[in-house]
Amino acid sequence: MSFLDKNSDALPGSAWKRRKDRHDDFERFARYVGDWIESFVEQSERASFFKQIYSFYYDERRIDPKRLQTFDVFFGSRPFGFKDNGGMGSDSGGNLRYSIGDSGIIVLFMRPCHSENYRPVEQGMLLNIFHHPSKLTSEMRIQRHLKCLISYMEVTSLDGEPGWRDQVYVWWLRTVKPLIIDDKVQQRRIITWASVAARWVMVVGMSGGVLAGVQKVMALSSSSQPLVAISINSYP
Repeated sequence: MSFLDKNSDALPGSAWKRRKDRHDDFERFARYVGDWIESFVEQSERASFFKQIYSFYYDERRIDPKRLQTFDVFFGSRPFGFKDNGGMGSDSGGNLRYSIGDSGIIVLFMRPCHSENYRPVEQGMLLNIFHHPSKLTSEMRIQRHLKCLISYMEVTSLDGEPGWRDQVYVWWLRTVKPLIIDDKVQQRRIITWASVAARWVMVVGMSGGVLAGVQKVMALSSSSQPLVAISINSYP
């Protein structure tokens, strides 16, 4: 029995229907997205350039005929350079992977270009999470994902020619999206920076408060000295 088959003893009908609808939307996405991808590559000068040097593919992977697990959009590899052992190395293009879980929620990963001797610190990034896969059945949204991939490739490819918009955009993505480093999803850099900034503000604020308190005590102390002196001198 497929995990999509209804089991009234295990799930309420509405929960089963919601999950099944998500998988149906993903299947619909896989049927239509190929034409959208090909149209984008034909119209994009840089995408066509990367297609020429890397080759270009899109493909789906199924666990069984009823279950589509992933849909990949990827540029291939080409021979380039040499390995340390003297063999021929390779240079690989970037890719997008749409991966659906048992719950029907889709995670979109993006990976950079990399070669034997050059690769970014990150293995990729978690670009988005779709709780409602129906949002993927939009050509404009898929085009945005592809434009994002091309900018990422411009920055990470050996033959990339990134403009300032590409560089700023990829810097922003690396800041606000969770990066994958050593096969682990990392905390967003912006959150890390924010926590550091918050601690710095607290330290500075507390030190400022302590300094203000010391200054106040010193001011009170200096203003009371003459009164103490007068009192002592006038004591019989």
